[in-house]
Amino acid sequence: MTILRLYKRSFVQINILFLFFIAGVILLANSQHIPPVILFWPPPTPYPRSQWLFTHTFQILCCVSPLVCAFTFFLLNKIVPNHPKNSFFFASTLIMGFFWLNEIYRFHIILLSFGLAKILSIMVFSMVFCAYLLMFWRQLQQTRYWIFALGMILLFVAILIDSLHLKNYQLASVLEGIPKLLSGVNLALYFWDTCQKELLQTFKLVKS
Repeated sequence: MTILRLYKRSFVQINILFLFFIAGVILLANSQHIPPVILFWPPPTPYPRSQWLFTHTFQILCCVSPLVCAFTFFLLNKIVPNHPKNSFFFASTLIMGFFWLNEIYRFHIILLSFGLAKILSIMVFSMVFCAYLLMFWRQLQQTRYWIFALGMILLFVAILIDSLHLKNYQLASVLEGIPKLLSGVNLALYFWDTCQKELLQTFKLVKS
């Protein structure tokens, strides 16, 4: 009964938190003379139907990594509070979660209106990512890190192609989009595999 009450309390708290968040954003939009109704507009229906297909597919793939890492972190934290990889999964949730949100809300593009160059945003994120690698290099070595490395290399190739500003827009989009999409596939596979193995190993240890 105590566990059930805790879940009910968490459920209510999360809903109240989101209500406050919605109200705050609406008030902020209203103060900026932005019609609140546009916050609830549905996304445009693609025409032709294949428009944005790979873009949306990449965004969906990007959500896999932070979600499975968050699930793994919270579950391990409940079962084994002092699990040695808890901090790794927590940091991975933050890193991959920000990357996912950036792909949807385009923070690096929004920052252009504040005079912050796109390359500056990329450099800041790269520095944070390098710090993440240095902090959790040992944990990464215990996993199939070559899948992770492949995903990051493909992503770097996509960013490099984008920075070249090729005159042929169609060719540039394809050359950037293919490695970017493949990077999303490999990063999703890496974190899915890593989280699954860690959870299975932990369950076996708990049972024994």
